[in-house]
Amino acid sequence: EKLRLSVCMSIKNDAAYQGEFGCMELAGGRCAVGRFLIGEDEYQGAWNYMISQWLPDSGYLLDGRFCFEYYPPQEPEDDKERRVVEIFIPITPL
Repeated sequence: EKLRLSVCMSIKNDAAYQGEFGCMELAGGRCAVGRFLIGEDEYQGAWNYMISQWLPDSGYLLDGRFCFEYYPPQEPEDDKERRVVEIFIPITPL
């Protein structure tokens, strides 16, 4: 009930969209990036690490921008059980 989720991809500026689809731009700025090689049941642990462990000791605070995940391209011969995910946490100094 409380989950909010957007699925995004890069597009050309002149791409057409309609209905439930929309266009948004991620604001630039400083982000902490955690890079993880994880299985499908390990995403929550990666997020917990970034927000509950890394952030409190970092000297930074979350700012008002969106956090997001990025999935770098994966080669066919890469690990089939796990994949690389980068978690971006928008930050501002204390």
